Amino acid sequence: MTRTLVLAAYLISRPVPTLTPGAVCSPADPDFAAYASPSHVAICRRHVTRAVRRAVFAAYGIPQRNWRLYELDHLIPIAIGGSNSPRNLWPELLSDAGQKDRLEARLARELRAGRIDQAGALRGLAGK
Repeated sequence: MTRTLVLAAYLISRPVPTLTPGAVCSPADPDFAAYASPSHVAICRRHVTRAVRRAVFAAYGIPQRNWRLYELDHLIPIAIGGSNSPRNLWPELLSDAGQKDRLEARLARELRAGRIDQAGALRGLAGK
């Protein structure tokens, strides 16, 4: 990845699709916890190891001295069936996190209530 691409990701606080394409939880996942009812979506426990955390920040070219400016965010949220895989994690600037968090919470409530399925929740995240 070029330095320019990493710098652009740093400045706009967006996931780089080649680094963070997204990944969903499955019953085979070591962090699998349960199925959400009534949607029957596999839900993982939130568990990001230090090694995974270091790897994600390194992939995005963010030095450890700047980690405090970020939260390690799940592209596909845990509550919607996302995994803790590095393919589902990206450093999101803390200043940008609130709006996405509110949308994720609303979609998770809709999923748990059975008003949408996982595909619908993912479309909602994508704005489609």
